Amino acid sequence: MTTYPLTIVLSVGQPLVLNKVEPQDSELAFADEVARAVESETQQVGGDGEREPHWKVFDTWLPTPTRPKDRGAALGAFENSLRFAIRAEMDGLRYDISRIRVVGRGPYGSGYRLKLKMIGPRPDFYEVNGSGVFVQYAPLW
Repeated sequence: MTTYPLTIVLSVGQPLVLNKVEPQDSELAFADEVARAVESETQQVGGDGEREPHWKVFDTWLPTPTRPKDRGAALGAFENSLRFAIRAEMDGLRYDISRIRVVGRGPYGSGYRLKLKMIGPRPDFYEVNGSGVFVQYAPLW
């Protein structure tokens, strides 16, 4: 499975940098379905052609100190800082965040493996020009 780095920009404080982000299987299947629909000459999906925003689900790893007390504090601080998330950036692409939440957590080595869900006003990640203005959608996976 391919992993990617992700930066979550906050309205207050320093951005959160997640060194490894892994898409869920459902995200990969959705991307394949969209690619098949685009490449096909017959209509694959009903509707008016508008793409609706959907929850983006991915796994990530949060490194923490080794002491249990400090591990819990680091996890709490991470989850608390997500309240201020405004944008995700990955590989030069952006995604505006309306809501983000941790929906799964478990110990993993000297940290936690987390499952995050986020949704925003746009259906996918997008490219911006030098001024930060929307150019086009650019699905990641």
